[in-house]
Amino acid sequence: MSNNPSPDIPPHPDEINGLVHHFIERYDFWQADGCAAAREYLLTCYARIDGHYEQLRAWAEHMEQARQLAASFMQSSAYHDLVLNGIAPDGIVDWGAAGCVSALRGAILALAVDGWASVDAAADWISAQYPDQTPEKYGCRTWRQVIHESRRFDLRYRDEDCRKQAWYQERTKVQKVGR
Repeated sequence: MSNNPSPDIPPHPDEINGLVHHFIERYDFWQADGCAAAREYLLTCYARIDGHYEQLRAWAEHMEQARQLAASFMQSSAYHDLVLNGIAPDGIVDWGAAGCVSALRGAILALAVDGWASVDAAADWISAQYPDQTPEKYGCRTWRQVIHESRRFDLRYRDEDCRKQAWYQERTKVQKVGR
């Protein structure tokens, strides 16, 4: 197997050494034929070097185009939603990376009593701390639906003040989707 990453990349080191170190020894510069052969060899080397330069220049242009496209994507709302909110461009939510799940975890840390937090209190806390995190952003109508869809939390109901209140806590073992 050749060490050469591409058949179009520069010649073997012996050829380079011959050009750099042994060029004068190789040709008889006292004769017209020797000078013509040396000139022909240099023109051939120059053409090969110029071809490699053009190939490298084209690669550099493609790399710059890729950099510009990546920078453009990183400025888009689709990238923001993907990285910060876990929402893919096709709308599928990666609940493990979802910003709303992080916000719900933060609400547990701030509000939990014996490891459980009120869903209503968490919704108010998230609205104050992370106003851009809403159930609608994730295709849900309520925070209870987010809790259910994410499969990252347990949900329980308690009777308080003659009405059922939803409370949640983080699951110790995350359920797989589809089970």
